[in-house]
Amino acid sequence: MNHQETITAGGRAVVINQQGKGHVWANLYVNAHNGLEAADITTTHWKGKTLEGARNWAYKQLQEANQ
Repeated sequence: MNHQETITAGGRAVVINQQGKGHVWANLYVNAHNGLEAADITTTHWKGKTLEGARNWAYKQLQEANQ
């Protein structure tokens, strides 16, 4: 099972990927418009075991864009 989701806020986006049942990672993108159009990937990333953990990390990263 492969799963991918994108969460956006302002010009930032986090793409969360899940491969199988226990391998989850997320990457932060900046300068994102219309989804990931023209976005630049950063070196900021997260690795873990759950989608919930990745989503929590993503919301923290995107919250920084709104401050």
